[in-house]
Amino acid sequence: MKKSEKIIVTFVCIVCLISGFVAGQYFNNKSNEENFSSENNSITDYKAEKTTDENTEKTDYPFNLYQSFLSSSGTKVIEKLNNNPIDKKYYDKYSRVTDLQQEQDILTEWSKAYEQEFENAKKTLESSLQAKSNSENHITSDEVLEKLNNYYNNCPGYADSTGELSCYFEEFNSGHGTGHIYDLLSNSLEINRENTLRIIECVYLLDGDYTWTVE
Repeated sequence: MKKSEKIIVTFVCIVCLISGFVAGQYFNNKSNEENFSSENNSITDYKAEKTTDENTEKTDYPFNLYQSFLSSSGTKVIEKLNNNPIDKKYYDKYSRVTDLQQEQDILTEWSKAYEQEFENAKKTLESSLQAKSNSENHITSDEVLEKLNNYYNNCPGYADSTGELSCYFEEFNSGHGTGHIYDLLSNSLEINRENTLRIIECVYLLDGDYTWTVE
């Protein structure tokens, strides 16, 4: 091989080596950038998820929102029921609790407030039914009152038995824990709330409004 050819071959090899090194550095940096971007996205997603969870915890009630059990109710009635003065009063306290005992106390008070409102709702609905009695209806007010009395009698026992079942089952299945007391109280609250709001929903449909005992 001539000297000039050797020089050319050597030059080409050097160029190839340099090109390979540059290409390797480029792809390595690209990979690092992608990994860094992926890590940043993961951190961002985690922060966003954590923020969402924290916001959810701060804004959610300890129960599901009420859904109508009557086909004749409109969305405005359900909105009124879910934005009632009992929930406003006790959610304000609930959102500011600083320890478990306070939380349990608020849940207990909240549930009792619905039990008391239940009694007022019963009287209001019974008066409304008697005032709206119509001989042209297929169902008389007395027949409706009979069904209401059956409902009244079943409500307290159902709330207690459901709350106790959740507490005892969790105790049996998972062992002792403070969360079981929370389950007992939150279940009782949700059931008492639903029982009461069903009666008040009927009042809204008969009278167009309802006067709450809690301001």
